Amino acid sequence: MKINHIVNSIDKSAGGTAIYVRDLSNSLIKSNTFLKVSYNKSNVPLKFNNDVILKSYNKKQNLLNKPLEDIFHINGIWSLFLHKMVSRAKKHKIPYVVSPHGMLEDWSLSHNKLIKYLALFIYQRKDIARSSCIHVTAKSEMQSVKKLGFTNPIAIIPNGIDLTKFPIYYEKHNKHEKIKKKSFLFLSRIHPKKGLEMLIDAWSQIEHDNKEQWVIKIIGNGETEYIQSLMNRIVNKNLTDSIQILPPIFDDKLKYEAYKTADVFVLPTHSENFGIVIIEALACEIPVITTKGAPWHDLIIEKCGWWIDVGTEPLKRALLEVLNKSNFDIKKMGANGRNLVEKKYSLEIVTRKTLDMYSWILNKTEKPDFIH
Repeated sequence: MKINHIVNSIDKSAGGTAIYVRDLSNSLIKSNTFLKVSYNKSNVPLKFNNDVILKSYNKKQNLLNKPLEDIFHINGIWSLFLHKMVSRAKKHKIPYVVSPHGMLEDWSLSHNKLIKYLALFIYQRKDIARSSCIHVTAKSEMQSVKKLGFTNPIAIIPNGIDLTKFPIYYEKHNKHEKIKKKSFLFLSRIHPKKGLEMLIDAWSQIEHDNKEQWVIKIIGNGETEYIQSLMNRIVNKNLTDSIQILPPIFDDKLKYEAYKTADVFVLPTHSENFGIVIIEALACEIPVITTKGAPWHDLIIEKCGWWIDVGTEPLKRALLEVLNKSNFDIKKMGANGRNLVEKKYSLEIVTRKTLDMYSWILNKTEKPDFIH
């Protein structure tokens, strides 16, 4: 099987979509597949397996030459580069999958609304409607896709992670070590969508005596102006001693260390089609607080976190619950989270389902039960 994964950028700063493409490609290549990743631009690219062919395109290159691949997998929407690659697939009658990666969720569509609906009218709706299959990561994302009128087959395959990058950590205690403060960790793109204003406001409403042994660490990249607005908010609420905004981490080992030195992960998002950072945190045995803007009912079912309504007050209540929990209870929730990832979100499971989806599209197998 020859596969072409297509994405706008594979840059380290590009976020979850680029990481998804890298991890899945590095896993698919182990299954004796031909794997190419076509992208538009990248200043500091992520590292791929040496057997994955990386192909960068620019404006001067002809995208209409006949490709060698059996199937295209389009990651993302809106980009004119992606639209051109879809046109290439249609011209040469190559089946293609579209993964919107949350870009068809209500929250996402409501931002730059006019431009996006214009794009839908001109080309994007046709590009999606003519795909062989739409790939989503959760039932909630499938509902968002169907609400827009698409009737394509829809494959529900969650994102997965390579558990070898997140080995089980056995903490070593040093009786002479100074007792450090416990920490909540946010590690993601710093963007208005992520709900960080709510986090700052909720923390400000908790009495100092209740939180004096805790800090919040916000790690990520984003627009300078927006990050400064968050810093101003922290200063205005006199929280500089308990909330830190730190530079982004792109190195896998350093990211792992950031998770392992945290006690609870928090992602107070307005909208998330999945949230790869959530399974990374769970794999590191860190319980998670996130909102119903993300499809994580599993946190409640498996007793490994808090799945709350979007808003400052629900977030405040969840933070207070954590502050009042024992170390034993927090660690137990973390262990539950690791178990959840191992049985449902490992990269091996996701890779197998993705290959099953491709095989079905190419008329080689029966329809899998995760395609609706």
